[in-house]
Amino acid sequence: MNYCKSKNILIESYAPLTKGQKLKKKNNALNEMVKHYKDKTIAQLLLRWNVQRGNIVLAKSKNNDRISQNFDTLNWKINAADLEILNGFDANYHCTWNPTTQKVRANDW
Repeated sequence: MNYCKSKNILIESYAPLTKGQKLKKKNNALNEMVKHYKDKTIAQLLLRWNVQRGNIVLAKSKNNDRISQNFDTLNWKINAADLEILNGFDANYHCTWNPTTQKVRANDW
């Protein structure tokens, strides 16, 4: 991320909830952390974390309530201590190809 920021490259958070995989896995740290934020969900916490990191967040849903919840990530902040914890997580879930392990050939484009 630091390299991208130094070159003014914006990072897109494509499928930031990795199709629900992060939410399906029980994570006590997230369950406890979300209690610090009144009426917020774990999904909102993860989306807000992406927003605070400066990522472009593309969250989609067909559910009107979830769409409203997604927009309700823009008017509050995660505290510094919780940000540090979230920054240390790596669920290593990929919903598309993994650019760190798959070779891309020129004719793949």
